[in-house]
Amino acid sequence: MRTLLSVFLLGLAPLFAANDFLLSKAKSVHNPTNVQVLLEKNVPEALLEAKGPYYIYDPYNGTKISSGMIGKRFMVHAFEDGIKWGEFFPDIHQIYVVPRSEKSSLLVNGVQYDGGIAIYNINGVISIVNDVDIEDYIKAVLSPRFYEPLDQEAMSAIAIVARTNVYHTVSENKNKYWHIDGKKANYFGSSMVKPFSEVDNAVEETSHIVLTNHDLKPFAAKWTEHCAGKTAPYHKIYRKDGFEPKKGVESTVALYDRKQSEWSFEIPKSRVARLFGLNEVKEINIYRDKESSKTYAVVLKGLETEKQIDFFKFQEKVGKELLESNDFMVASKGDSFVFAGFGKGDGVGLCLYSADILSQKGQDALTILEKFYPESHLVNFSSEPILGNKQIEVQ
Repeated sequence: MRTLLSVFLLGLAPLFAANDFLLSKAKSVHNPTNVQVLLEKNVPEALLEAKGPYYIYDPYNGTKISSGMIGKRFMVHAFEDGIKWGEFFPDIHQIYVVPRSEKSSLLVNGVQYDGGIAIYNINGVISIVNDVDIEDYIKAVLSPRFYEPLDQEAMSAIAIVARTNVYHTVSENKNKYWHIDGKKANYFGSSMVKPFSEVDNAVEETSHIVLTNHDLKPFAAKWTEHCAGKTAPYHKIYRKDGFEPKKGVESTVALYDRKQSEWSFEIPKSRVARLFGLNEVKEINIYRDKESSKTYAVVLKGLETEKQIDFFKFQEKVGKELLESNDFMVASKGDSFVFAGFGKGDGVGLCLYSADILSQKGQDALTILEKFYPESHLVNFSSEPILGNKQIEVQ
């Protein structure tokens, strides 16, 4: 099968002109504009609808192979000798559909998406990828997550963190057919985006601003709902290098509220054993980052067995509604384990509780980000670099 060319993939271009130091750094930095999001993988068929005029390209050679003026709605099917979407495209195993005007739109299985839609025929089944502008993607993923948004400057800080993580993800997956799994990212297209909402405004006002490390490289930026007083660096909890700052920070605001964020639950030992496929679990030990006391792994022990599980898999099995954060202790109580902890989330990156309070007290987004990412720079990838609150003049 022929591979999809970069005709609709990222066009990586030089970033910006700045002073000599930043210019030398920027030469190795690329500015992605779009992100490829996997919508469906290895399905027998899917409903693809174009509302309004559209073009169809063969991304193998970049040629236009079809177009329409009045829209189109058919199931997409993969065959050994091509793809069928209403009409049959012989010897073509991938098509790229784009709107012809701003009034046109594309829907996959009834969900509307901005940008273009790529269809892959791989061994008789299809995979679907949405090629979408990064700014539109961020609006789409943040809108349902922050249906009740935080204070304005906190929301702007979140938009920058989200954008930074997308830039990092695109860079790490630049040679793949897609960068992000839409289902894992809870991506529901443009249907949840409200124009002129707090989320929409935050993304627009911070457009193209990204956190970078000292090499001006975007990193794996995260946020946690409530850090309970301290955050941990990404690599300590996720156990891999995301090119992020290597230190966590203390948050006085979250520390004052630590007691209010307390949670606990009790779970039978037999249930823990069943959840993780063990005959029995007599003891639970935890591995923690020393500086932040955040847990990154759990060890389940029986009389003759021992199983180590990273925190995220353990939390997924037990349930996020019970195990709310990785700032916890566990004790044995008869036939049960008792978990008691503080905060909410993985304890990494921007603390949303703190950011919201700081924003309400008058701190702007850049100041908030400086606190939680003290070893990073802010860069406007569309024009010029920013260091903290100071924007460097372009020469």
